[in-house]
Amino acid sequence: RENVLLNFFDVYLLVVSDTEVSCVYMENYTEVSCIFMERCMLPCSYGGRDVVIHWHQVSAGDITVHSFYHNKDQLERQNQRFRGRTSLFNDQISTGNASLQLTKVEVQDEGRYKCYTSTDRGNQESFINLKIDGKSHMKCIHSRNPHLLLLNNEL
Repeated sequence: RENVLLNFFDVYLLVVSDTEVSCVYMENYTEVSCIFMERCMLPCSYGGRDVVIHWHQVSAGDITVHSFYHNKDQLERQNQRFRGRTSLFNDQISTGNASLQLTKVEVQDEGRYKCYTSTDRGNQESFINLKIDGKSHMKCIHSRNPHLLLLNNEL
């Protein structure tokens, strides 16, 4: 079970399990809803110069989504699921925009993302919880024939 307590500027996540209760402070937490198979923007900003930007999908095991340093995209370590689907707003990076654009959003893209930035002013992390709207669901339809199971794909 999860309970989320929202303060006007900060977010605390209270996790209750059978054995323990833990409260995790989550600074710079944002929730974004995107439409299945459409384009989506995950916001992130920073202050300073000589920026390094790393985007990770934390909920999928901290996999690399997109990286930028030495004034260019660095996609050698990008997870193959995101190949050809991510970009930054390169013309706005110098003004502090580290937002990620994700295209052809998939069901597997749903989850928690981390935007890490490092500049001459220090390091910063922000977290985005991505929800996918209009995702496809498989629905089981029972048949009178015990050997036949029908699947209906619905949006």
